[in-house]
Amino acid sequence: MLTGFIVGIAGVIQALQARSFDISLGDTFLYLIIVAVVVSGIGRPLACIVGAFIVALGEQISVYVVGSDLAPVGVFAVLVILILFRPAGLLGGKTTLQNA
Repeated sequence: MLTGFIVGIAGVIQALQARSFDISLGDTFLYLIIVAVVVSGIGRPLACIVGAFIVALGEQISVYVVGSDLAPVGVFAVLVILILFRPAGLLGGKTTLQNA
C-alpha cells in the first residue's frame, strides 16, 4: 500500500515537471529503473537504492565522457559488463546451479 502511494506521488511529480501527460511519459526512466534493479540484484528492495545511485553516477559520468546523446548507451554497457562478471548483481548473493 505504501509503495503504491509513493509511486503515485512520483508519477504526479514527473507529470508536473514534464508539463504533459501521455502514454510515453515514463519510457526513458523505465529503462534506467530496470538497469538499477538488475545492477543491485533482483529481489533486494533496499539494495535497489544503492543500484539507483550507481546507475545515476554511471549516467552522469557517461554524459561527461561521451555526451548526453550516448549516455544511456554507457549505462547499458556497464550493465552488460556487470552481467558477464556478476550475474546475481553487485549486492546479490552467490548463484548456484541446481540439477533439474
